[in-house]
Amino acid sequence: VFGKSATGKTTLCMQSSVATVKQGKKVLFFDTENSFNMDRMIQLGLSREDVDKIIVVKPKSFFEQEEMLMKFLKINLPSIGLVVIDTVGMYYRVQARKNFLLANESLKRQLELIRKFVDEKNVSVLIANQVYTDLNTGEYKMVGHTVMSKRSDVLIELTKNEKRGLRILMPLEKECAFVIQDEGLVVEQ
Repeated sequence: VFGKSATGKTTLCMQSSVATVKQGKKVLFFDTENSFNMDRMIQLGLSREDVDKIIVVKPKSFFEQEEMLMKFLKINLPSIGLVVIDTVGMYYRVQARKNFLLANESLKRQLELIRKFVDEKNVSVLIANQVYTDLNTGEYKMVGHTVMSKRSDVLIELTKNEKRGLRILMPLEKECAFVIQDEGLVVEQ
């Protein structure tokens, strides 16, 4: 899921987390932007009894994020139903400014680790990502777009113009308008 700031990415991540917990599963939530808010989770429907089913980790760098993914993949975490990274672009951008090739290699390794969560542990993964403006075309693109596009099963863009929009780009193309309410993203009819 990618989009500009304030398009609903974190709300979607949190709403998906609450839905996963309501199905009796736990969530591993990577919070790279310090945007995780337990009060908002409760507003989205998480019961106070289920707060411990959300495991929040806060990596301090792109490489620490990679190390944490490796660590969690190796240990047995029973009942994990969802891994959330909100956002993968935060530390990627910092690392890419220092060394673009190293940042891309780390992103590739992280996406391979994430694929193992899906394939080996039967866990769903939701990755939120930032965007940037391409100076040559003026278009905005997902951070790490080449690597992310090749290694993603589903791409969803969130927009905020006169109305908020959700656009599925792959594996099929579909669009809808939505609003953000107390209960999260709600599709407009």
